[in-house]
Amino acid sequence: MDDIFFLKLALSFIVGGAWITLATVLAEKFGTKLGGVIAGLPSTTAIALFFIAWSQTPFFASEATTIMPVVMGINSLFVLVYSRLTRYSFWFSLITALGIWFALSFGLVLIEFDNFILALVIFTVVLAFSYFILEKKSGITSVGKKDMTYTGWQLMSRGIFSGTMIALAVLMGKVSGPLWGGIFSIFPAVYVSIIYITHLAHGKSFSLATLKTAMISGQVGVCIYVVTARYTYLYLDLFWGTFSPYLATLTCTLVLYYYINKKVS
Repeated sequence: MDDIFFLKLALSFIVGGAWITLATVLAEKFGTKLGGVIAGLPSTTAIALFFIAWSQTPFFASEATTIMPVVMGINSLFVLVYSRLTRYSFWFSLITALGIWFALSFGLVLIEFDNFILALVIFTVVLAFSYFILEKKSGITSVGKKDMTYTGWQLMSRGIFSGTMIALAVLMGKVSGPLWGGIFSIFPAVYVSIIYITHLAHGKSFSLATLKTAMISGQVGVCIYVVTARYTYLYLDLFWGTFSPYLATLTCTLVLYYYINKKVS
């Protein structure tokens, strides 16, 4: 493993850990809608594509986006399965949802999936289906702020756990080959971190409310980032190829937050 990869691993741990810690704190301070939207902003995906463009070429970064939308669709199913199974037990629902995620991702590897347009179609259908079930059939409603007093250890432990989850996904992507690398760059490490941290701190209702919003904002935001980056990396330099997709994502996320505030229960 080269020095660039260790830098990527370190940044994934630091940025990912800080990002999820911030999102959970905002969910507690201002409610699950804001925390979920912040958690859904691209972090590990942006880091992954940046380092592919830096260490290889922007063209490879563009090509790496091909499989990402369909894996994001699988992430929606992960959230849906976990949410529907929480009536039984926390660990059963989490392990089952992860098992389905790995099984479907392995299927993509077996068929050597390589169709960006089809990936976008699958993503759109699966996200719409998952959103419909979570919003209309699951009875998951947003939760307001929590009165919290934080200790340094509480915040540090959240950052360590979520940073470790995200860095582990980056490491697995490195050692498992290019196709699995693209898959693991979209591994639902952020969702797993949200589930564990918020469930432990506030129980199932708060955790599911944060997760639902994070799925809506995260899936849409990351998709916008991936689609934009697929083309900016072909026509712009490394900085603008990375910054432009994030600017587009932030703009759309502001609109999405307005929609979530008005329309999502």
